[in-house]
Amino acid sequence: SSGIGAAVVRQLLADSWQVIGMSRSLPPFSQPNFRHLMVDVSQRSALLAALEQIEPPQAIIHAAGSMAAATLGNLDPQRSESLWRLHVDAAQTLVNHFAPTMGPGGRIVLLGSRTSRGAAGRSQYAATKAALVALARSWAAELAPAGVTVNVVAPGATDTPMLHQPGRESSPPRLPPL
Repeated sequence: SSGIGAAVVRQLLADSWQVIGMSRSLPPFSQPNFRHLMVDVSQRSALLAALEQIEPPQAIIHAAGSMAAATLGNLDPQRSESLWRLHVDAAQTLVNHFAPTMGPGGRIVLLGSRTSRGAAGRSQYAATKAALVALARSWAAELAPAGVTVNVVAPGATDTPMLHQPGRESSPPRLPPL
């Protein structure tokens, strides 16, 4: 409903795609070819219930995200579990539900991060994004014979609301120069 996910939805709508978005908050747009489902995708049972309302898609884009920055000695296990549910479990639930019904030309895109290679103060976030890369590689190999592609888009720091979340003081983002 914000940031990169909202930008992707806007572009898909501009390209005349039928789009179904899922988020905890209302998106900043409303168009005839857009349907929004209010759901916390990090809650597996709620996500599965929402997926039952959706016809098999031609493409899946998982862009839900949250950031956690904390140094060793300050890691919060509950925050780690929350990130895992949002980034990894939600992606796994979406793809597991729909991939068997996707045909040739199907696309699965997961929003990763350059941080997946590791970054000081961002171990919990980096671990979930690295897991997405591993899932995508495995799924790509499994789905290639069906003509379905799986990719991870891994941007660096991007000026979105997530970039300005509180609690990032331990490892502030470094935006690349333009």
